[in-house]
Amino acid sequence: MIKSPQILHKTLIYITLPALVLETFWKLELKSSYLKLTLAALTIVLICAGISFILSSFFNFQKISRGSFIVTSAHANTGFLGYPICFYFFGLPGLAYAVFYDLGMFLSLLTLITFISIYYRNGKTSIFVGLKNYLTFPPLVALLLGSSLYYLDINAPDFIFTTLHYVGLVSLPLVVLSLGLVLELSAIRKSVMPAIAVSVIRLIVSPIIGVVVATMFDIIDLGKNIAIVQAAMPSGLMPLVLAVYYKLDLKLVSAAIFLSTILSFITLPLIFILISK
Repeated sequence: MIKSPQILHKTLIYITLPALVLETFWKLELKSSYLKLTLAALTIVLICAGISFILSSFFNFQKISRGSFIVTSAHANTGFLGYPICFYFFGLPGLAYAVFYDLGMFLSLLTLITFISIYYRNGKTSIFVGLKNYLTFPPLVALLLGSSLYYLDINAPDFIFTTLHYVGLVSLPLVVLSLGLVLELSAIRKSVMPAIAVSVIRLIVSPIIGVVVATMFDIIDLGKNIAIVQAAMPSGLMPLVLAVYYKLDLKLVSAAIFLSTILSFITLPLIFILISK
């Protein structure tokens, strides 16, 4: 692999993402009325991970490919794509719900998704080494630090939050640029069947799970619609970063992200029509 993606991903892991996480959890003000969406998101991720784990046994996967299949099936693009979609369909009230759903996805990324990536990483990894890598994952350290500073009511000058904010904003263009650097059309052809399976889980199975989970958590009206739409988002971009960092199957990850994103522009309007009836 060329050095440019490696440099970009190290910048993401060690600088921009920790800055984004630290600012988010240092300033986070949770409202109980929205927390059901956060719990729903965590539940949906867990169920999708379980389904993809079972389904992966039908493919002749190597270890790294199986891990890549699971994380791309479980993690959704509820932020970079979910925010504008929810705002377009439901306005500002919908965006507020979307943010708290995305918080659940964000927490799952720093916990379950990262741990799965470490477990299935290229090379032998003992449980102790895996746990050490997980606990020293820079964005997770930033989450723990930011949460501690918030609950200890430790504030900071505005310029610190401003700096963290603008450094964190660089994360999205870096991820998109990284995807462009590693994406190959040949990768899509070679991984087309796993990418189709990921797309089915993300775009069809996940929103169905969203309906069930929203009912379980007694989420109604606008909150339920947001849960369904956010659950129907394509694979998130962050598994690409983890795939490079932990040496997973980069071709499968990039193919799944690309295909599910393209197909989502067909499925999302259909889902909006269905929930509007």
